[in-house]
Amino acid sequence: MEQSKSPLALGLDLSTQSLKVVAINSQLQVVYRSQVHFDSELPHYKTNMGIHIKQSNQVTSPVLMFIEALDLLLIKMKSDKFPFNEVVAISGSGQQHGSVYWTVEGKKILENLSESEPLVDQFQSKKSFSLDDSPIWMDNSTTEYCHKLESFLQGPTNLAKKTGSKAYERFTGNQIAKIRDRTPNIYQNTCHISLISSFLAELFKGEFAQIDLSDGCGMNLLDLETGNWDSEICDFVGPNLQEKLGKPVPSHKVLGKINQYFVKKYGFNDDCSIVAFSGDNPNSLVGLGVFDEKDVCISLGTSDTIFGLVASNESNKSLEGHIFISPVDPKLHFVMICTKNGSSVRENIKRTFTSNTWDDFEAHLKQTPPGNEGYLYLMYDYPEIVPYVEGSQVSFSFDKNGDKIEKLNDNHIIRGVLEGKFVALKYHAAKKGLVPKEDGKIFVTGGGSKNKEILQILANIFQKEVCTIQVEDSAALGAAIRALHGFNANEYKEFLSFKELFSDFLKNRNQGLSVVKPDLSTKQKYQQLEDLYSKVLPIVTKQS
Repeated sequence: MEQSKSPLALGLDLSTQSLKVVAINSQLQVVYRSQVHFDSELPHYKTNMGIHIKQSNQVTSPVLMFIEALDLLLIKMKSDKFPFNEVVAISGSGQQHGSVYWTVEGKKILENLSESEPLVDQFQSKKSFSLDDSPIWMDNSTTEYCHKLESFLQGPTNLAKKTGSKAYERFTGNQIAKIRDRTPNIYQNTCHISLISSFLAELFKGEFAQIDLSDGCGMNLLDLETGNWDSEICDFVGPNLQEKLGKPVPSHKVLGKINQYFVKKYGFNDDCSIVAFSGDNPNSLVGLGVFDEKDVCISLGTSDTIFGLVASNESNKSLEGHIFISPVDPKLHFVMICTKNGSSVRENIKRTFTSNTWDDFEAHLKQTPPGNEGYLYLMYDYPEIVPYVEGSQVSFSFDKNGDKIEKLNDNHIIRGVLEGKFVALKYHAAKKGLVPKEDGKIFVTGGGSKNKEILQILANIFQKEVCTIQVEDSAALGAAIRALHGFNANEYKEFLSFKELFSDFLKNRNQGLSVVKPDLSTKQKYQQLEDLYSKVLPIVTKQS
């Protein structure tokens, strides 16, 4: 435990494989970290990477495992002599889209927790949950219900305009529809439905908690315009669904004080505030310090993702990507576009066409000029989300006129796999209104951000400065920052600007960042490549 400066805020992240905690002081400096790894520390749940895989693409995680992990994490903190009494606020992050189904018996136990027993023992004693395992974001078993929902609204475009996304199998509303249809007794016996984020808040609060607007957007149920559940969609998905969900709230909302269970057992202060918990993506946005519309973030990992904040009247509610209400300001939209084909494709090209080192990859890269002499190359190891490509292990090569060609030479492929992907990211992000402002930057995180040549190509294509940013446990950190923000907003009885409240945090984040400047002479070449991508896109999506 590092020396703390009171007050402290806690951020928890209930992810697929672990439960993490980060504590920060009022200067947003991390003073403590800990975690519980599900597979190794709770082996009796027999999870593999935190999950159970069942038939028909069903992927779940045990609810009791989440509960036991919380007590175990707090026991670790107590052993480390963590000063619980200095914590003024707690918020959290949960893997998005996952859901928990409470019974009336579970509600009674939640509201009458006893510090003399571990949490998990109390919930094990009766049938607290109508489903023992939570459907999570990896579940892919609801295709039928996605089609039904889109048909009900006369097409996916109408659904995207209302809720910010077309229907996705992992989205909570479609999971609920499947449960209601196939196991109506379970739906009937459910008195309350939580997201994994709000479920974790409920444990701390000792009563049902409201879903925050940002995480609620990952359900295909929330109306972006009103900030409330869409009654038409909810009635279609299941009877009395709005009552089972409760009214959604802004992400900075203080839900109440911590339950006496945690005060008596661990020494938390009675006045510790519980700020609405949110999803992992919204919290990561905050953890990276994206507090306004100026900058855009790109994560180069297993999947490549571009995300940022957009004024609500500037975001385009098209089929591609997702729009969430912002966790930073409910008047803004958090726009995110995820693509499946990220680092695996780059690694594949490196193995196939070089000596399988990044040094050799870069040496080959320098054999061709920016713009790849007009050639566009697109490669998909897996079916792609944006753009929509059904095939696996497919690639496309085009000349500058937009004509398909059978084969490019090795060096054109090496440069093309980077330029094609990043041109596509820029093109689709711009369609959603997600573009950095005039003085904005591109912040890049993930494994691919360690390669300077990759960063240079990104800077040239976007014609913006590119900065590398690595934040450990960004979702938990973002939750802790949001906890402190919600606490302050509640104290001042008004909404406070993240950017103004945490200006020192942004200054510290920006100090010492490595910056890659764009080569302005490449602007026309990459605009031509983007125009070419726009021209051939119907071919890629049709012939895949």
